Amino acid sequence: ISQTGINRTSIPIMIYPNPTNATLHVRSDFAIQSYTIADLQGKVWNMGGAEEKMFSLSMHNLPSGMYIIRVQTEDGMGMSKYYKE
Repeated sequence: ISQTGINRTSIPIMIYPNPTNATLHVRSDFAIQSYTIADLQGKVWNMGGAEEKMFSLSMHNLPSGMYIIRVQTEDGMGMSKYYKE
């Protein structure tokens, strides 16, 4: 099975503040093509595209708990956990 065209490079991302209760800021050295926010059970709560190296997301609609944000760039994927108060 060929995996031609699939890039599995891990890229660093920075998220802040962590924990958060209102807005989560996401930063990468590479333009973020898409992002997904899921809880630890795998339920996706938010997803979209950014095409920016830095963007902010409202966390008001999420219940308190631990979440994982995954971002995809042209150069790879980054992932980080954060806590919503």
